Amino acid sequence: MFLYHPALRVLAAVAAFALVAVFLLVTVLRAASNGPQGSLTFAYHQHNGSGRMDQTLEILNAGSSAVVPRLEIVPVDSSGAAVAGVHVSTAYGSDEGRLLAAAQTISLDVLAFTGGDAPKVADVRVTVLASATVEFPVAPQEVVVQAVDAAGEPTSKYGPFWSVELTNPNPKKVTAGVVCILWDQPPAGQSQQARIVIPVGVTTIAANASTTIRAGGAAADGCGSLKAYFTTLDHA
Repeated sequence: MFLYHPALRVLAAVAAFALVAVFLLVTVLRAASNGPQGSLTFAYHQHNGSGRMDQTLEILNAGSSAVVPRLEIVPVDSSGAAVAGVHVSTAYGSDEGRLLAAAQTISLDVLAFTGGDAPKVADVRVTVLASATVEFPVAPQEVVVQAVDAAGEPTSKYGPFWSVELTNPNPKKVTAGVVCILWDQPPAGQSQQARIVIPVGVTTIAANASTTIRAGGAAADGCGSLKAYFTTLDHA
């Protein structure tokens, strides 16, 4: 006859407890991944070096599906405390549910801060308030943006131009928005900030094809940066 030693009872109880704990941990993690934050992670870069846009928010979507999040972006100081009285705006609309974060891709938005204590902002705290899953190519290549003159020839984004040509290098159609950004000229050592963001338009571009958006108003006078971002058909 097999005798069940008391020590074995203890080991069995510990093993059972560990199994339950692992199950609960997996359940919690699964619930968290299905919540608004989902597979998105964020990184803020105050300075990006010469020739690159400052004050960018990286949005990494490590999931298998594209999402359109609506973000709450809170400016914080070097200690991590929220900076009161500072308003945050975005160039591509990630705080308004206009930026599409493609799967397996790092998407960018450009932040601007206004308010008396704006120079105290060292980082941001990001919360996903809502998120919708959408059909979109996985790990897409960026849409190529080119300013075009009245004769249909490529021209500089810095001077007056007639329209913007968007080229989609992907094997599936995409929808993209375009903005014209005018930058401030800060003192040495401070990050450059988007002073004015002018929407140029939103359009759907067929696979491996190009399309043109007429540039009107102030955007046609020239831009510091002329940038495209992925969005949804709802905003076309």
